[in-house]
Amino acid sequence: MDAAKGCNKDVTARTRVICNRCDGKRAEPGTTYSQCSTCKGTGEETVNTGFFHMRSTCRRCGGQGSILSTPCKKCRGKGKVNETKTITIPIPAGVEDGQTVRVPVEAGEIFVTFKVSESKIFERDGVNVSSTATISFTQAILGGTIRAPGIHGEIELKIPPGTQSHQKLRLSGRGIPRLSGLGKGDHFVNFKLHIPKYLNEKQKALILAYAELEDDVNGTVSGVDKSTKNEPDPTSQSWQAYETTVGANTSKEIELEEVVKKKRALGTKTAAEEDSGLLGRLKKVFCSEEDEDDDKHNRRQGKA
Repeated sequence: MDAAKGCNKDVTARTRVICNRCDGKRAEPGTTYSQCSTCKGTGEETVNTGFFHMRSTCRRCGGQGSILSTPCKKCRGKGKVNETKTITIPIPAGVEDGQTVRVPVEAGEIFVTFKVSESKIFERDGVNVSSTATISFTQAILGGTIRAPGIHGEIELKIPPGTQSHQKLRLSGRGIPRLSGLGKGDHFVNFKLHIPKYLNEKQKALILAYAELEDDVNGTVSGVDKSTKNEPDPTSQSWQAYETTVGANTSKEIELEEVVKKKRALGTKTAAEEDSGLLGRLKKVFCSEEDEDDDKHNRRQGKA
């Protein structure tokens, strides 16, 4: 987050600073300079080689034009010393891993290379970031809201109805600031669907009831029997041919069998089948709890 928002960091580095004993004058306090006898104070010396005259930096005074009679004991006449100091480094917002900045320090400068650690929440791609938000399957179906961490603070996300697993939501301008100062990147939220491993009786009954009404399943659903949908149409020729072969049955048996067959062909169930089917079980789950509540209420009134 420091690299995304920017901050100041204190680092310890060894750098060259002005000698505090001679204040950079290179000589011991209270001593004076003497003129260089080689260059006569010009800092240059002339070398004659026949017809050629060459000038170069004086080898004795190093171009200073003067000689230290008593060099500074701390810096040995150099005017600067190496010291370990604590330096405050301003980290710009949006800095990336491996980038190097130049920081001036007194009489010199240092080069600082940044090492950006990985985040446990966000994944970075330049100025864009991405994160994962876990939602329930009811939120995915019906929609809703969820609070999730962001680069600049917690944000509230609106979940559209019918959200699919790993569907991404783009939040423009919620990413990392650009080093140029021209705007920010985007934040992409990846929705991850959470499926419960364990269900109570009510939850399981409701899911099974929904599964019976679902018609776009590729394959089968455990606990759901949809074989009645594949039975023939009562108006088809095969159904009429079957009815002509039941002459041995009584008229009541024929009528009852026709009702059962037609209900099955139309995807409906008789009262007995409904009681033993899924909807009957669903009814028992919820009605049994209501009956228990009524019994408890009656017992309390009886005691009173």
